[in-house]
Amino acid sequence: MPVARMLRGMTSREMSEWQAYDRIEPFGQERDDRSRAIIAHVIAETHRDHKKQSKPSPLSDWMPYPNGRPEPEEEPSPQTEEYQKSQARMMQQLDGKLKRPRA
Repeated sequence: MPVARMLRGMTSREMSEWQAYDRIEPFGQERDDRSRAIIAHVIAETHRDHKKQSKPSPLSDWMPYPNGRPEPEEEPSPQTEEYQKSQARMMQQLDGKLKRPRA
């Protein structure tokens, strides 16, 4: 089902319930990251030198993100008019160099 169609038919309550469920039982990329972290953790624990490291490392050490979720990307800063003009000039120059003669 297309996402737009699904969202048109979903109530606010249903959306809130899905978000709450995701916090309890993650799905998607976060679930994949957790599964891979568990595998890495088990492998590391089976090879850990118990004399040098008495306590096992926490599972969070094996997650790609410290808090289990990626940090949201920062919004790009607004581009100045001069920057946009310089980019346009550069693209025009490249366009002239990339055009191939027709055979």
